[in-house]
Amino acid sequence: ISIGDSEDTPAATLEVTNHASAGATGVPLVQLNSNDVDQVALDINAANTTANIIDIATTTATSAKGIYISGSAWAGAGGGDARSLHILDTSEDTAVRNTVRISQQSKAAHSASALVVTGRGGEHGIVSHKFYSNPQGISNGTHRIFGMYSLFEDFDVTTPTTDHFNAVGIGTKVKWDSNTANVITRRTGIRATVTGPHA
Repeated sequence: ISIGDSEDTPAATLEVTNHASAGATGVPLVQLNSNDVDQVALDINAANTTANIIDIATTTATSAKGIYISGSAWAGAGGGDARSLHILDTSEDTAVRNTVRISQQSKAAHSASALVVTGRGGEHGIVSHKFYSNPQGISNGTHRIFGMYSLFEDFDVTTPTTDHFNAVGIGTKVKWDSNTANVITRRTGIRATVTGPHA
């Protein structure tokens, strides 16, 4: 189905196209108004295996946001657990993968940050909880834990110049909890390995 200023043969099952200056211009392309307070506003049930479920691509956006979420009524009291963004990964695949990955790839963008977190309320800026349990099917004595990190930083610096700059790692507060004695041989609160000509 083709709606709006689109071709006679749409590029998708449903294609909605507006015009930059004529017709229904100056308004959002698609707007959803959900007034049922206890129902999902947009429900996507995807059978995708290799193609992206939601794909956003732009080569023209400068100050625009790819995804913008604004809310002023998120509640945590009274049993509420509202979040601006919640990602639940229940896959049991054992291959190396990332639930969330942010890649800022341009070396020329020397003032860009891959992730910025700003917090004005609460005690913590970032909270990391790492839980581990013995995987099913692996008997005691045959499975060893090595290199478990709640927060891991791999800092690689490459510069073709002789300019000097300060490289700062992570400042962190670590709290260790273990309910089983003699299982963990070594506990490290903060571990830093610094290598280089001026380590």
